[in-house]
Amino acid sequence: MQGRNMTRWRDPKTDPRQEKKSNVITPQGHAKMKGLADHLRRVRRPELSRKTGEAAAMGDRSENADCQKEPQMTYYKLQAFVF
Repeated sequence: MQGRNMTRWRDPKTDPRQEKKSNVITPQGHAKMKGLADHLRRVRRPELSRKTGEAAAMGDRSENADCQKEPQMTYYKLQAFVF
């Protein structure tokens, strides 16, 4: 088999799949996202750092599921809000 045979030709000028897509966000949505990102950076991150420090003071962190899962989830949430 040499390759795929296209059974339907589409004009690139009228094909809706060729239109440029833009991600539009309202000012209210932007403010909400900035507020959430600010909350995660200024409130949640220090809180989780404190929790992790307390768990480390008690012993081995590898057995404590809270020490592993929560900071990872917050990290991924923070990465979603790159401005």
